[in-house]
Amino acid sequence: MSRSWAWLVYAAILVTATALTAKENPVKRALQRTSAEPVKIYYDGKLGTPQFIRGSFAFPSASTKAEVARAFLRQHGEVLGIPPSHRFQLLKTLPDGDNTVVRLTQEVNGVPIFGSDVAFHITPDNRIRVIAGKLYTFDVDPRPELSTAEAIGIVEADLRQRGSTITGEFTTGLTAYVRHRAGVLSWHVTVATVEADQLPGEWHYFVDARSGKIVSRFNNVQVIRNRETYDGNNSIALPGTLIITEGGSSPDAIAQTTHDHTGTTYDYFFNTHGRDSFDDAGATIRSTVHHRINYVNAFWNGNQLVYGDGDGVQSDPLGMALDVVAHEFTHAVTTHTANLIYQDQSGALNESMSDIFAALIDAGDFMIGEDVWTPGTPGDALRYIDNPPLGGQPDHMSGYIITTGDNGGVHTNSGIPNKAFYNIVTAIGRPATGQIYYRGLTVYMTASTDFQAARLALIQAAEDLFGVGSAEAAAVEAGFDAVGISPPPPDFTGIFVSDPFSTPHPYENNSTYSVTYTHPGALRMKVRFTAFDTENAFDVVSIKDGNGNVIYRYDGNLGPFTTGPVPGETITVELTTDFVATRYGFDIDGYFYDDGSAPDVTPPVISGVSAIGITANSATISWTTDELSDSRVEYGLTAAYGNATPLNPTLVTNHSMNLSGLTPGTTYHFRVLSADAAGNQATSGDFTFTTAPPATDVVTITKAQYKNGKGELNIEARCSDPTATLTVVGIGVMDGDGKGRYRFRRKDVFPNPGSITVVSSGGGSDTRTLLVGPTLTGVPEETRLYPNSPNPFNPTTSIRYSLRAAGEVHLTLFTVTGQKVMTLVEGYQRQGEHTLRLDARHLPSGIYLLHLKADHQVFTRRIVLLK
Repeated sequence: MSRSWAWLVYAAILVTATALTAKENPVKRALQRTSAEPVKIYYDGKLGTPQFIRGSFAFPSASTKAEVARAFLRQHGEVLGIPPSHRFQLLKTLPDGDNTVVRLTQEVNGVPIFGSDVAFHITPDNRIRVIAGKLYTFDVDPRPELSTAEAIGIVEADLRQRGSTITGEFTTGLTAYVRHRAGVLSWHVTVATVEADQLPGEWHYFVDARSGKIVSRFNNVQVIRNRETYDGNNSIALPGTLIITEGGSSPDAIAQTTHDHTGTTYDYFFNTHGRDSFDDAGATIRSTVHHRINYVNAFWNGNQLVYGDGDGVQSDPLGMALDVVAHEFTHAVTTHTANLIYQDQSGALNESMSDIFAALIDAGDFMIGEDVWTPGTPGDALRYIDNPPLGGQPDHMSGYIITTGDNGGVHTNSGIPNKAFYNIVTAIGRPATGQIYYRGLTVYMTASTDFQAARLALIQAAEDLFGVGSAEAAAVEAGFDAVGISPPPPDFTGIFVSDPFSTPHPYENNSTYSVTYTHPGALRMKVRFTAFDTENAFDVVSIKDGNGNVIYRYDGNLGPFTTGPVPGETITVELTTDFVATRYGFDIDGYFYDDGSAPDVTPPVISGVSAIGITANSATISWTTDELSDSRVEYGLTAAYGNATPLNPTLVTNHSMNLSGLTPGTTYHFRVLSADAAGNQATSGDFTFTTAPPATDVVTITKAQYKNGKGELNIEARCSDPTATLTVVGIGVMDGDGKGRYRFRRKDVFPNPGSITVVSSGGGSDTRTLLVGPTLTGVPEETRLYPNSPNPFNPTTSIRYSLRAAGEVHLTLFTVTGQKVMTLVEGYQRQGEHTLRLDARHLPSGIYLLHLKADHQVFTRRIVLLK
């Protein structure tokens, strides 16, 4: 181990999410117990709370989809660290095909948390599959010491000092503004302005409701098919004089071209994504041209689109460029979907989304504004998506610009996700990329989504559209990885090394304090602060890896905490201060490291325990574990058990043990036990089942055969009671002739290997070894989607697939551009062969993609409908 310290100054970057494994994350282990599918949690590295959860959490008794989301929070709020003082309010409910997206906002002690927005993706049968959005665990005293009037006065004074002219009424309200892992009770003050440079403003201020300090501020004016186009008459008044309505025209070339570009943009969203105007409800699209004199900008002000005429030097009229119109229109779409906060990374992502859809709509290049920008310089553009540095933007997180200007660099740092988009679109093309980005924006992104959360949202969107493991999902991952937006290593407990370091108390202005810890052989490291207090937003502590990349940034009064994990054997802590104020600084007592030598001491997670195939004398116990482990069942007439199956030492995740020699009509208690390769044993809770009553009749199987060539199962049996109903366990009911003879014949059925059990309604049963035809191999050896027949077809075709194991199945038909046509299968199915007939008489001719998701695998077949 070594340590060095120095006074240094250099640039910083930011990546903020962590994916944790089940072996290291007790939250994941708790969630896994209630999920029917493997759980994956991505954490916000700075908040220490989840920002993206995948699984399958069922709440079948919930009466509404919003209640499904609230039921999850009630069930898991404690393990997620959400205090009882927090409540969730319904923001909106949106359809997503057959599914539903419920979005909730979080409150603490009745005070809304600014930017809180959590999206729950819920299936028709009330299963939550994805939760996207940040969860907060801090507490806030809801009692302000500052009055509303005092907060407004503080904002007025700051605006005047900045040269702004107030043009609107003030609105105020209490909010909890998030500062890293804490919430600051603040007055949220908004007001419209005209800035010193005559640009419009819609300022959002956050004033500490106790100290009166301005915690944060940003300008929400976002600059650069029912239509109305207005003439602004070169004034600041909006909207101006109406000159074109839908279907009309004007001799004003600038107005007409802007109007036409608006129509082209509307058509793209409507024809490609089915979106009716920016609000998806047919809202009138109001555009104003000739705004001010020589105005070199365009913007969306929350209500309409506004374009200046330019000055002929820096730009021509902005509305003459299709990509500029598409850019501003997309700001309106974003406002009505993710509503990304126009500040810092979420604001840069807001700008990036507008650039991206502008490039999808004006698809001839990857430049923005090239038709109007600096007309005296041929080939010049405002921004370059394929090469952001040409427009003064970074194209990698190593160049991330830390600034309090431009709302935290929304127009500069947007170059990083822009370059990620370029990487993706060059790999899979514009149509697929457009589908992925639209779904990511409208379904999974929320108000506080940052770069890392956007990566997760778009990967999920790609998996929804094209399947887990698809080339499209891989392209999204690779595209973001290439610009440095990748999740840090999983969190860990690790081994602590005491090695204190402190800044001066207080620290000095215009200084940098740095300490570097190196632990040879470490795979990952993190540092523990015992005290931390710096000037909010200005005196920033950067946590760097051995290559100098900044993984986290912290500022403010945070108290004691431990950083997120940093990969490698070196970690650097660096405080850079400005020229204004000073604070206490920080104290470090040491660091944690993980070199892979820590023993596995965590037992498996047991879930899905059930008793199946219950007869008068036997039952099968099944369950799953989250890691490979052995199998054993204890059972008996009480919870003391007394009996146990022999240990099955085979390490598996899907477990099944048979109990035999049971007494008819008896209730049994049982529990399951599984130990992993390291010997860590997990034990389930107590469960019960009741065996069938004593048999009053006798069942005899006379034939049990499967003919593989015909895909047909034949079973014949006799029963001493000719009125009884006979059932083939796990398959179906046998037909009787009224004389005690029964027959079961069915195609495409694969029974459990080795034997068949038939049970009578009178309690009798019989089990026989299954005889097989010459080519039968038993249960399918693999999950597979076979070619449909016929192909091409008109109008029907047979679809066949095999399941190696029972489980959730999703069979969906898509167009080649990724639009879902119909869901063919959605739900749990038994193992074996399955066949269904697709009736496509209502579909147009063309090529379609058949998409099967089952057994943790994804299969795609191209089918052709020719009419």
